[in-house]
Amino acid sequence: MIREGYLSDRQAIYDLHSSHVNLGEYDRMEIYFARYFNAENIVVNEVNGHVVASSQINYHTLIFNGYRIAAGVITATICDRNNRSYLDALLKDIDDELEHKMLISLAITEKPDDFVSLGFEPVYKRRRYEISRNDMVNRSSDGVDTSFTAGEIAGTYKKFMGSFNGYYERDMIYWTNRFETFKYLKYSMVVYRNREKAVEGYMVFGINNNDIYIDEIVYLNGTALIRMLCYAFKFKDKITVMVSEYEDLNRIIPKAQYKLETVAMAKVNNLTLFNNLFSANSGNTREALSFRGKPLYLNEDS
Repeated sequence: MIREGYLSDRQAIYDLHSSHVNLGEYDRMEIYFARYFNAENIVVNEVNGHVVASSQINYHTLIFNGYRIAAGVITATICDRNNRSYLDALLKDIDDELEHKMLISLAITEKPDDFVSLGFEPVYKRRRYEISRNDMVNRSSDGVDTSFTAGEIAGTYKKFMGSFNGYYERDMIYWTNRFETFKYLKYSMVVYRNREKAVEGYMVFGINNNDIYIDEIVYLNGTALIRMLCYAFKFKDKITVMVSEYEDLNRIIPKAQYKLETVAMAKVNNLTLFNNLFSANSGNTREALSFRGKPLYLNEDS
């Protein structure tokens, strides 16, 4: 039986997740249950009184070509190890519901193949760059500041997103929750200020044993980008930085190496409506979300 989840299902869902976690991955699972789990958005498949598959559906507003579009975001899908069909049935049911409610569906997953049969396409990708101190010699971190306001961060994000499409709208409630998540993860945040003290970029990072992990870096010009990256080298000799698929850091850091990763799967549920709304002639999700030329951006976990 596929049904809405209850708060009382939390332990059963936790047990499902823990049965799939390998050594060294428990932190990620604990982060989900501490910061992202929302019983009101959970859907489960229950068989003989036992939860055998679970998923969470969050609802966000995407900005696309200046329009605010409601999207259903599928995340945290999990199932009993012994019967994958329970999850297949659950995802089919969720997909059917979202097709009737949302113009666009997203799936944030480490297993993209789970969604291909439902018509989802891997259109959101990002680059994972590995940069060493030797790649950026004789650089300065002048202008980087540890003091800022939430309004400065929100305004910088909005300006940066002017170059992108298909990104989350982040209102102040969203930012408040995001700041709390950064604290939970023990992430630090800095900004770059120009000579007039205006913020032209921000960086969110964590300090690991071997490197600095930059979860998000937003910049309005190359100087802001370089200065903030150089600031990270105050702590370690190596940094890992996540950027969108279309941010080619090799233009300013030729030796930097990167890997391309799928961030999220996407599906336009009604291409006819989408084409009418945007005066397009798209035949699939990839064409629909790229026809205006602006690159896609998504750096979200849920």
